[in-house]
Amino acid sequence: NKAFGIDLDPDTIFDLRTVVKMASSVYKYIKTIGGGRILENNVNSAQMKSSCCRLLASTAESTKGTRLNQRFVFCIHPAGGDVLCYQALASTLAGVYGFEVYGMQDKESIQIDEHVSIQSLSQKYVKEIQSIAGKHETCLVGFSFGGVLASHMVHKLQESGVVVRTLSIIDTKLISEQDMTRKA
Repeated sequence: NKAFGIDLDPDTIFDLRTVVKMASSVYKYIKTIGGGRILENNVNSAQMKSSCCRLLASTAESTKGTRLNQRFVFCIHPAGGDVLCYQALASTLAGVYGFEVYGMQDKESIQIDEHVSIQSLSQKYVKEIQSIAGKHETCLVGFSFGGVLASHMVHKLQESGVVVRTLSIIDTKLISEQDMTRKA
């Protein structure tokens, strides 16, 4: 950042993943003196439209294949609001099992305040999942606070016709429906 006067925020570094891709993007940026955020050319178009969903890992086959046989995993952020904790899991699920793995994190609501409820956040994530996976079978993973959100999302996804094959909850204390109506 200091050497080139370019602001590479953590999301950009996460999107580019390797030093080679970062260097290539910085070079292209400097060469064209373009503005805005540096992004790799082949970033998923659904990811570009979304403020809260990012592709964590996929195989070349899963992104080139037809949407009919794609398998989706959505990892819901813990209380800190970041999905980096899922990177090793995402790489394994994509590389070994062929899943397309997404991380759900709402940058605007990372500092969860009294105006954000579990219901509103889970509803926002459900809409994002529907826009990416449609009615295809999905799996949800939630760590800590993400487990609470994921357990709430399952019902909304099923009501909309999405088959949730697996709900994996890691280190989560589930709360009652009554507690869910309170502000997060």
